[in-house]
Amino acid sequence: KATVSVLNWGAHYRGWSLPPRAGALTHPMPSVAELLKAAADFKELKKLAHPQVRQACGRPNVFADGVRTYTKVTPGTGLHMLLGEFVVRDVTVAEFKESLCFKERVLWDDLFEGGRDLQQLHLKGQPELDIFHRHMCFKTPVAALISPRDFEVLISERFLPDGSFICKCRSVTSGQRTAPASGTVRGEILTTGFIVSLSGRDIHVFYAAQIDPKGWIPASVVNLIISRQARSIQNLKKHVLRKKQHARMSKARGTGGGRGDVLDLLDEKAKM
Repeated sequence: KATVSVLNWGAHYRGWSLPPRAGALTHPMPSVAELLKAAADFKELKKLAHPQVRQACGRPNVFADGVRTYTKVTPGTGLHMLLGEFVVRDVTVAEFKESLCFKERVLWDDLFEGGRDLQQLHLKGQPELDIFHRHMCFKTPVAALISPRDFEVLISERFLPDGSFICKCRSVTSGQRTAPASGTVRGEILTTGFIVSLSGRDIHVFYAAQIDPKGWIPASVVNLIISRQARSIQNLKKHVLRKKQHARMSKARGTGGGRGDVLDLLDEKAKM
């Protein structure tokens, strides 16, 4: 089975949307209880964050900016999982979390096409847990040959008592509300997410990403997408640091970021 790993997450939808689709409602909605039960369980992601799991993957790919990635094959499926970690200095957990929203994702993930909210849920007695039911679409590095993939997902986010942050994304496999757009293949996101923990004035970021892209994808394209994903993570780290530097410069100038830090960074990207 062809495999590919693509990061999929999002937080606090802020208007970046795909064109509306005709006949979007294709199946009965899953019950709220089913959605909440799945969203509130972070055990699998936490298990993957254990250092022994990364050690078992063998020698990591170590990049100049400190990003380390590992490849893990899930037994019995042949699906590849990408694990990774990096440290961002002098950045808060909340500042990192902001960079995961749809509006900022376009600044660092060049495969991300867009996303939209379907619904937001809350679990009674757990006000710290935010649950988002969303739809997202990604292009492939060779768009002329391989169709884009879209995903209907459940994203759950929680701040832990120690100040760390955990975000998990997994496909909704039953009761989906959306049908794939014309020319798009509906993929399935398996275990994917972030765990962001404090380390003094710095943060340590762990991530895991695994997907079944469905359809047919040549092995060469799979390898290309995996390498592009690692680059996207590098771009994410650069974006967080660039945004922090931009905010400091704006504060020093007394401008407050002009039209807003994100809009200013979009202008900078357009000039590149």
